[in-house]
Amino acid sequence: MGTPFDLVAEQPKQLTGREERELLQQAAARRSAPAIRIKLAQLHNLLDEFGDTIALLGAAGRPENYAAARALAAAHLGRGQAEDPAAALSAARHAEALAASDIARAGALVDQARAWLAKGCQPEADQALTAALDCDPANFEAFRGLCAQWLGRGEPDRVLTACGAIAAKGAAHAQLLGTRTLALAKLGELDAARALAGFDRFLIETVPPAPEGWHDLPAFHAALSRELRDSPGLRNGRYGTASIASLRVDEPARATTPAMRALQQLIITHVRNSIELLPLEGHPWLSQRPAAAMLRMWCVMTGSEGFERWHMHPEGWASGGYYVAVPDSVERGNTAAGCLEFGVPGSFVGNAAAEAFGTRLMRPQAGLLTLFPSHAYHRTHPHGAEGLRICVAFDLIPL
Repeated sequence: MGTPFDLVAEQPKQLTGREERELLQQAAARRSAPAIRIKLAQLHNLLDEFGDTIALLGAAGRPENYAAARALAAAHLGRGQAEDPAAALSAARHAEALAASDIARAGALVDQARAWLAKGCQPEADQALTAALDCDPANFEAFRGLCAQWLGRGEPDRVLTACGAIAAKGAAHAQLLGTRTLALAKLGELDAARALAGFDRFLIETVPPAPEGWHDLPAFHAALSRELRDSPGLRNGRYGTASIASLRVDEPARATTPAMRALQQLIITHVRNSIELLPLEGHPWLSQRPAAAMLRMWCVMTGSEGFERWHMHPEGWASGGYYVAVPDSVERGNTAAGCLEFGVPGSFVGNAAAEAFGTRLMRPQAGLLTLFPSHAYHRTHPHGAEGLRICVAFDLIPL
């Protein structure tokens, strides 16, 4: 009998980001209330419409509250024109002044660090990140930023010390385990790094049967492909993600997508059953298992040249994907083309350490459901074939 694990679906939205933005623009034209402007600005940022956010919030002088100031800082950081780093820093400092809690102040300080980095001012960025961690030891963005700088300067011992310090303060997130893996690999402690990464031990691969309502997997996948290709939320990439030359649907499961809703329930059922069979101890990842989590899904479609850079999923505890479509040359291939690869990025640990650490390839096929620790670094390779590689990716966000 496994240990109970509660997994629930993220509440579906009735509107896509574009549809919601259009409604808010109409509302703002009638009544320019602060709450409407802030929500509209956040949607502009979500849709990579950074200039629209700047025009909306920047024209009225200093933002009226914390959320608006952070939205304006994010827009300047995303747009990336010559004047934007200084403008982002000003907005982030204003957000810090308006912060009502240490957690909020930490978020504003992380924005300041990004602005300092964009200006080429590393010491100031480090100071802001350190202050952010002092305010909120669980802020994984501040932790990631500091440790990336230390790894880049060849200070993995300092990273391990920081890992222990924030863990002692109660922080328990995927970034902690992922960063510790990198530091161990850079130190040459490869066996310990591989064991902590956990993908050899915990990667789960299964091909569930088609859900009720579809007589076989090809019929199910055809319905999924239609819903995804016809989605009003389909877009070219998204700023800040690991995807290169890819199409994306941020919220694929909606009331009008019965196949995607069926996939959502299929993932919940099979992932919950898999997790309930895992022990609760014997590895730091197991010890961090939440009692309950929310399933958050998105879809990535890659053509011949598309791929995912090295990354991990700092907001999740476990992550995975369901492959809706995979080119035949990938399913039947014997190279890395189109495959998912686990390892560590040479940009953080050095190419020699990354090669010594080794990698594991996972060959996708239509209908394959995967599950792995969110802290495990991974990437994908371009498939170089006709057609799309369609993957519905997901995170299990601790509740």
